[in-house]
Amino acid sequence: PRSEIKPADEVGSRTPCNDFHIFKPLFEKIQADIKSGVRKIIPHGHSDDFSVEKGNLFILNGQKIYVAEVGESLAAPNGAMDARLRVIFDNGVESNQLMRSLKRRLNDDENARRITEISLGPLFDEQPDEDDIASGVIYVCRSQSSHPLIRDNPKNIHKIGVTSKDPSLRLSGAEDDPTFLFAKADLVASFELYNINRHKLETLLHKVFASARLEIEIPDRFGKTYRPKEWFCVPLETIQKAVDKLKNGTLLNYGFNVGSGDLEKKDVIENESCQTFFVEITNYMHSQIRIEYKDSLLVMSEGFPTIHESGPPFKFKPTRQAWNNFQEKFNHLKLKPKSNRDVCDGFGVDCKIIFPDKKLRFNLPNPDFDGFEELMQLINSLTKCKEYPNGFISNEINS
Repeated sequence: PRSEIKPADEVGSRTPCNDFHIFKPLFEKIQADIKSGVRKIIPHGHSDDFSVEKGNLFILNGQKIYVAEVGESLAAPNGAMDARLRVIFDNGVESNQLMRSLKRRLNDDENARRITEISLGPLFDEQPDEDDIASGVIYVCRSQSSHPLIRDNPKNIHKIGVTSKDPSLRLSGAEDDPTFLFAKADLVASFELYNINRHKLETLLHKVFASARLEIEIPDRFGKTYRPKEWFCVPLETIQKAVDKLKNGTLLNYGFNVGSGDLEKKDVIENESCQTFFVEITNYMHSQIRIEYKDSLLVMSEGFPTIHESGPPFKFKPTRQAWNNFQEKFNHLKLKPKSNRDVCDGFGVDCKIIFPDKKLRFNLPNPDFDGFEELMQLINSLTKCKEYPNGFISNEINS
């Protein structure tokens, strides 16, 4: 829904960030990433058309800031679209300023910078490798090949490449080049970028559109078969969007949706502070439920490990908000040991949950300490999803 901005609302206020304990580890990790070179500090682009999106990182007036939330669209007095932001500062305060207000402040600060996403930083090498160049041209072309797959999709199949020279020169002799499908090609777009690691740039673009890579075999006149890897079934406007997001350092926030033919926002920085998450519950019949955090996913399984599992593990990705809620409540849990019950009924829990501010490790039969039920409820809440609306271990904690 659209709302109208009132003049008095244009200036955001700074207030203490009550949940800064969630963001503090993020800022510490960002600083470590910058120091190690995993992230880079680059010019944000002093203009009116640069983007501000959820998950963006900037340096404004010497302070690191993180765009934690982007609110609903608002109609500015001049008719342009705007949005209310939640901006977290590295000194523990936050602001609810408007997007255009933040853009204006960044433009007014001549030393303002953007902090790149993880793995995007190495693209912006200040000292290129010997086989790299300090500038490159992304070129996009279409093929005149008579291959049915190309002929039937003339406007959506593109070659995406990077070159150090004039793209038109790169296309000369295309009919003799297997990378150009042994056919003439038409240049439809080119984008010049400076201070870019050319080979890493090309690899990144191809990775973003990997799901749309054209699987095609082209024989040469001697019958030898080639499988070009630089052709993709992607609309030109989507490629242009990817280049824009590359320039402003946000491309890694997106993936390509084959169904819509467009870029799709990923839930970035879902959980950068959880170091370990492992819970294994053994019940009366010696069956097990296991929940483990691997590669940004919760991997959940149940069965009888000594005999068989009931099926393949179920995997899903909790949202960043779900992780934030879990961490906040986990940090405030009051756990107090008590004597184990005398009766050994076959129930046991092996648990390792580690955050920067709190660590929990135990492997106990019949755990019966203060706060245990609350802990199990909290773990269960993190596992709630469409497939398990009541949580993955709801039966265990309600039995």
